[in-house]
Amino acid sequence: MSAHSLLVLHNLSVLDAFFASVRQFIRRFDVIGEEWEKEVQRFEEYYDETLAVLDEAKRAWREVDLTRGKGRLAREKKKEGC
Repeated sequence: MSAHSLLVLHNLSVLDAFFASVRQFIRRFDVIGEEWEKEVQRFEEYYDETLAVLDEAKRAWREVDLTRGKGRLAREKKKEGC
């Protein structure tokens, strides 16, 4: 339960930092000018819209699941019929 809370706090912190930088940029530059276009292009180059990180996380979790396979979690999983 606390892991979920920490993850939520982390995600909110990342979003807050992202939007703070957007607000700062808008205050500094003319949002219609050339600088805005450069920043949009820079964001698009960095942002991974395929979300490949999710596939990587699924693979990593599968490895963790296999490593734990003989303990209490495996017995619970077997009991649930998964």
